[in-house]
Amino acid sequence: MREELPLPKHQTAAMSGHAARPTGTRRPHSKTRTGCVQCKERHVKCDEQRPSCAKCFRRQTKCSLQLLTPHIPQTNLYRSGYSTSGSNGIQSSYSGSSGSNSAFSHPAAGVPQVQSSAETIFTLEDMQLFHHYVFSTSATFSFQSRTIEKRRQATMGTAFTDPPVMHSILAITALHRAHLASELATRRHYVTVATMHQDMVIRDLRKRVEQITSSNAPGAFLISSYLALFTLGSMHQLDSAGPDAAATLNLESPADWIRLMRGVPKLLMQDGVLQWVLHSPVGVFFKDERQNWTLPLELEPRFSLLGEGLSDSSLVESLEERTTYVAALKLLKHWTANAYAPNEETDLVGTALIWVNIVDDQYVEYLCADRPGALVLLAQWAVLLNRLEGLWWAAGWGKGLMAIVLKRLPEIWKPFIQEQAREMNAWPAS
Repeated sequence: MREELPLPKHQTAAMSGHAARPTGTRRPHSKTRTGCVQCKERHVKCDEQRPSCAKCFRRQTKCSLQLLTPHIPQTNLYRSGYSTSGSNGIQSSYSGSSGSNSAFSHPAAGVPQVQSSAETIFTLEDMQLFHHYVFSTSATFSFQSRTIEKRRQATMGTAFTDPPVMHSILAITALHRAHLASELATRRHYVTVATMHQDMVIRDLRKRVEQITSSNAPGAFLISSYLALFTLGSMHQLDSAGPDAAATLNLESPADWIRLMRGVPKLLMQDGVLQWVLHSPVGVFFKDERQNWTLPLELEPRFSLLGEGLSDSSLVESLEERTTYVAALKLLKHWTANAYAPNEETDLVGTALIWVNIVDDQYVEYLCADRPGALVLLAQWAVLLNRLEGLWWAAGWGKGLMAIVLKRLPEIWKPFIQEQAREMNAWPAS
């Protein structure tokens, strides 16, 4: 006779009060439409316990309730989870107890333990995703092998003691798997998994930034950094079966994404946060690079033409708006020059993305209002972003943004970016 696993306490307590009933009779119950898929297929009542109902737990089958938005307890944030023996979950431990058999019970040296409200049970599928992160996804955030390895180690060390960072890793990795999937059903599955983890991450981040400390600041930095990449990677047509769906943007307006891209600088500008991050293991994300490279001569005419248009009072009436654009153009020119430095001298990914993160808030307001001057600046940045085309999360972004700008831009402004658009094969055929 097969020995059944014992139920968790919260499930045995709910079932212990029922006396034996006569054979052949059914206990009356109200019909539910919110139970797990597995119980519905077997035509049995589901108790809807999270993360796994009692019947799925006893049968050692994966419960569909795990794919729904997880329940985060209001008390005892680090609740007892399933043991690693005979279950599909691995419990993260923070007690430091020597008796724990958790895979995550030993914090990495030098990494502070962080109290967090995020779910701490990780499934076998999560572990598969983590494996994919280590050997694949983590290598898609830079073109420099030394940078990749240093950042991978720092991120993993932080994730083992800060569960929301682990969820952030799993979210971006599941999204990567969605991009790689050739079958629509598989792609949709990984999008669902990515969204589930990202929802937990965002809920934690909102609470964390309200009370940022030296212990939770490194995790907040990592989460915010991955959130920016997740934003870019999630704006593709992943719900389509088309062959180019994973490289085709699914947005109409820059306002749909740009604010989500700007979390890291705002976080680091809070008092003390930058120093906390720099003096933590994730300080390796910051390198003391040369930042005064000269813009290639062939690009000078483009920036000169843009400067003339953005400072022309007949095109931009407001002095405040012209001033904002000129400052944004100067900043973009600086980072474009750095992006064309030798690969071993600069991190192209960080250099290409930094402008949209640090440009003045007033520029973002003009961009969200579809102001022509803001749009042509975005088009020039799209040229820079197009250099990251080989990375899955950046695929299609350069050309896609250029197409959005051309669609919204008045005809009088289009000559300012015609050369850039033609270079990217985004200029409309005549």
